[in-house]
Amino acid sequence: MDNYNILFIFSDQHRACDLGCYGNKQVVSPNFDRLSERSLRFNNCISNTPVCVPIRGSLLTGLHPNNHKAVTNDLPIDIKTKSIANILSANNYITGYIGKWHLGSIPRNRFIDRHERLGFQEWKVCNCSHNYNESYFYDENNYYYNIEGYESFFQTELAIDFIKRNNSSPKPWALYLSWGPPHSPYFTAPNIYKDLYKDVDIELRPNVAAETVSNIQGNQYFTTDQITEMYKGYYSHISALDTCLGQLLKCINELQLDDKTIIVYTSDHGDMLGSHGFINKQQPWFESINVPLLISHLGRIHPRVTNEIISLTDLPSSLLGFVGLSFDDQRQGLDLHSTMLGSGKFVGRECAYISNSIPCHQAMDAGIKEWYGVKTVDWTYVETLERESILINDTADNYQMNNCIYNKLHNATA
Repeated sequence: MDNYNILFIFSDQHRACDLGCYGNKQVVSPNFDRLSERSLRFNNCISNTPVCVPIRGSLLTGLHPNNHKAVTNDLPIDIKTKSIANILSANNYITGYIGKWHLGSIPRNRFIDRHERLGFQEWKVCNCSHNYNESYFYDENNYYYNIEGYESFFQTELAIDFIKRNNSSPKPWALYLSWGPPHSPYFTAPNIYKDLYKDVDIELRPNVAAETVSNIQGNQYFTTDQITEMYKGYYSHISALDTCLGQLLKCINELQLDDKTIIVYTSDHGDMLGSHGFINKQQPWFESINVPLLISHLGRIHPRVTNEIISLTDLPSSLLGFVGLSFDDQRQGLDLHSTMLGSGKFVGRECAYISNSIPCHQAMDAGIKEWYGVKTVDWTYVETLERESILINDTADNYQMNNCIYNKLHNATA
């Protein structure tokens, strides 16, 4: 076993296209961009089930939702399932979780008892809340604490405290830090970050519809002007998180842990924000399933960019592989760590399985049906419960605006 630390940072509903390092120069994200320069950056990291609870279960277990049982929002994960934290804790790691959990069923404000924490030892967690300026957490003993101010700032302070305290331990540590933004509500970032975009002429993605159906009330529509304001709020949250990331990178550097710590940044799923006429998630389009993934480890991972496919479900097994460990049973997620090391070509999956087997909340209100599909480097193929099919040539159609399913040439070559 290799005694490397793991700092796993993930946000809620951050799509890959909205960072400077992913090509969006309107987003102010200097620290994400700096992390990208020292990372293996994945252009095709896929959220297999793009809604919070199911994919968060997969991020910790390497299992698809039908196996970890949290198949839709607000259903509990099967607590008998071993997570990455169970394996790490059993192998001399100090493990911690800070931030949003959302694997503890309902009510959303309940505390998560020790036997439900999937092996995490240190614990500063709120099950689920999107009130970013009046938030809270429960600690290891289920004591309740209010958070003053913007919650991601405070959670980052807790993360830095965890790192500094456990740096003196002979044991390695693994910390999962789960930020709530940039998930809606979009307009609640600190004013200093909203001011960054106040006078910016925002460029909407070309596939944003003139009228966008709300996933909250199916008969409500947003105009492009309203979507533009959502973009500004969304970007404001991302820039606030960028400040948090900078503080974490500074801490790691000052403690001389860069070569001892695997740093990961990703998100659970993306956000449609008007693309294809929808907001929120639970869709098979880029904006919903494609999330940022930056993996850095000084001296072991050579900075580079790959278009190869990896899925969020692959991360638990891959991270265990980085430290010489593995699950003791078969997982749907693959251990791809060996092809990340060094400076060679990363070789990913042939395809990633994607699905939304139980539409919930806003998706039901917006009339979104069940769907299943696969994502390759070049193609997206999806079938709905009503046997409607979608085939997109992703390399030729960057904004996925043309369904090729009835094109005989594409059908023959896909």
